[in-house]
Amino acid sequence: GLAAAAQDLRAHLAGGGALKRGPLRSAAQRQAEPLLATVTVDGAAPTTPELLDIVHTELMVRITCRELQYVWEAAGISFPADLPPAERVARFVRAHARLARIGEAMRAVDSTRRLLDRGGFGIALAHPVQWHTYAAALRTALEGLGVNRATADLDALRDSIGPAEPGDPPELAAAVAAIDARDAAAYGRAL
Repeated sequence: GLAAAAQDLRAHLAGGGALKRGPLRSAAQRQAEPLLATVTVDGAAPTTPELLDIVHTELMVRITCRELQYVWEAAGISFPADLPPAERVARFVRAHARLARIGEAMRAVDSTRRLLDRGGFGIALAHPVQWHTYAAALRTALEGLGVNRATADLDALRDSIGPAEPGDPPELAAAVAAIDARDAAAYGRAL
């Protein structure tokens, strides 16, 4: 195809070959004639290795986009084919990133399932509804764990202050009372 022709002509020119007219043209040049006749880079025919690199890259991007389009459509996902290559590539990149996140989530589900099975918990996670139910229960348990940790932290704070003794500043007694009452605003005022 044209990409191979561009690559071959680029190699020919980079190796010291030159473009010629008539029957003296190299095989690489003859193979690339359709490309030289129709393609331009910033208005110039691609007659240098650098310009042929640009053409080759552009053609490879287009070929890759066409192949990605085919594979995604085979998976039931379609993308507009008439967009500029940069926009098509950006869409494929975003779709691939979403697919990677789904893969990470599936690996996490499988890992969770194995841990639960190893622990002897018969929790089914084969259906999205089952997973949602499990995730909601886990979220509730984690929130409870967070509350328990916060309570332990407050108890440790109160214990580190100790009971207010006669002669202690009134702010200290107010801070202890605020901790016991779980009143953050009063604790802030006591400080």
